[in-house]
Amino acid sequence: MLLVIYISKGKEERVIIDNEIEDILKGDYSAFDSIVKKYQNKIFKYCFFLLSNEQEAEDATQETFIKAFFQIHSYRYNKSFIGWLYMIALNHCRTLLKRRSKWRDGMLKLTRWSEEFEPSAEDAYLSHNSCLLAEYKILSETEKSILILHTVENYTFVEISNILEIRTPTVRKKFERIKIKLIEKNEDKKDRRYLNEQKIEI
Repeated sequence: MLLVIYISKGKEERVIIDNEIEDILKGDYSAFDSIVKKYQNKIFKYCFFLLSNEQEAEDATQETFIKAFFQIHSYRYNKSFIGWLYMIALNHCRTLLKRRSKWRDGMLKLTRWSEEFEPSAEDAYLSHNSCLLAEYKILSETEKSILILHTVENYTFVEISNILEIRTPTVRKKFERIKIKLIEKNEDKKDRRYLNEQKIEI
């Protein structure tokens, strides 16, 4: 009975979204406001997890919906709409992360002569305001996507497979590797903490 209700709600939501998209394509742009209100929190959390920076996540969320608006004609009705939004957000965040990496490389070259290197703004943000997110810096963008979609948004591996357009067995394997990575990271922290506590002052 619960399964039937869940499926019915899913179909109902799909019908509502499809109708809103039809309205947008016909020129009723106010219908897009409803879509933004419905999904902006999910997209923000997703971008924040990938970028580890609140301001960048807010900007990325806005850019995601702007791109979605101008690409709405390319949305295929047989696909998950939120999955389509996640893919736009993921591609945009990947571009930002590549730019960030290039910027860091350039700054490292320019400051190689200096003995002291000033940490980047995002590193400072992680260090002082987001220690928890710093734990996930060891994960790739795809691994972060799988982690937040499965553990925070409660998507199944099959649904994540459709969203990220990778095979379901691959999603499962990657999720197992993610758990191993985080466990090893946690164990390494415990070992280092223990060694620091055992230091003997001479």
